[in-house]
Amino acid sequence: VKQLVKLSTNAEEDLKIQLAQWQEDGESGSQDRWSRMTLCERYRNGEHWDVEDVNYSEKKRRQLLTINRILPTVLQIVGFEVQNPRDITIKALNSRTVTAARVLSSLVKHALDENMHTGHCTRAFDDGVTTGRGIITVEKDFTYDPEKGDLLIESRDPFTVLIDPTCKRYDLNARVGGARYVALW
Repeated sequence: VKQLVKLSTNAEEDLKIQLAQWQEDGESGSQDRWSRMTLCERYRNGEHWDVEDVNYSEKKRRQLLTINRILPTVLQIVGFEVQNPRDITIKALNSRTVTAARVLSSLVKHALDENMHTGHCTRAFDDGVTTGRGIITVEKDFTYDPEKGDLLIESRDPFTVLIDPTCKRYDLNARVGGARYVALW
């Protein structure tokens, strides 16, 4: 078991200031994206009308007609992804690594099956189609195995993940143009 190192008071204060600055920058830089994601989520759920239109119709005692053509399209795309899931396989680089590739492929498939990977991927894909951002996290959970930990794969609500707004690459881990931080709530 690793020993945690206690930060000095100055280092802890500097870290708090940096984290607060990142949160402020992330929230202010992501407002446009979040409002667009919220609008897309509303449209997917059939909430096309603005608040002013709803209030006006209620005041005039008129019924608003909503024919949601977005939800069936999204469900058809997600259904195609469910019926044609991607399979992760480790390829051998040469004839000497065939056995190692098979073992690694089996281990990856076991970890994915243990975490109900298909359900998490489907939720993340649905969020990605709807809001433009589908998030899957991979973490180590030390609850049941305090020494080595278990692999934990989860899909996250895209509204609870704060990504560095200066990130210019699709790959958040890219050294050039990648995200400096990703905060999970």
